[in-house]
Amino acid sequence: MTIDQIIKTASNFNLFILVFFLVIPLFCILLRFIHKRDQGHLSPWKYYYSVLVYLSCIPGMFSSVLTGYALLFIHENLLKVNALVYFLPVVSMVASLLIIRKSVTFDEIPGFKKLYGLILLLAATFIIAFILDKIRIWIFFGGSVFWFFIACVALFFVLKYSARLLLGAFKKKESSGGSY
Repeated sequence: MTIDQIIKTASNFNLFILVFFLVIPLFCILLRFIHKRDQGHLSPWKYYYSVLVYLSCIPGMFSSVLTGYALLFIHENLLKVNALVYFLPVVSMVASLLIIRKSVTFDEIPGFKKLYGLILLLAATFIIAFILDKIRIWIFFGGSVFWFFIACVALFFVLKYSARLLLGAFKKKESSGGSY
């Protein structure tokens, strides 16, 4: 089964997609009113927020990559695509994250750093693929090698930072006053 077939199959379930991606931000709003003010970082609320973040971010990231691919690589007309499959997950993700951010900081949500690292890694990979698609071999004949080098160095640092976040290498240092 190809991605195109998955998208066509998903288009048959428009009502389910609409309800699912509208319910996630509504649950985020509801959760804000269930717990007391400034209590979102405590258990079990932070785990509920974590589930909502993952339910919105995983499809939202897939949809943003799908939309970027359709727009930049295959030059598909975005006016002819199913908006519920291409755009609603991204809108739901952004809305959910904005609502959750009002209740709890993302540092207090379990697993958010790894998800954020995955988002950065996907973005960096997408940019690299787009650059390689556009420059092809002609970079050696007509493009500026200086700007290509600068872009590669910047992408390297973004990939390094996102990989550390994804693998959990960033841990807050505890200041204990002594050395180890």
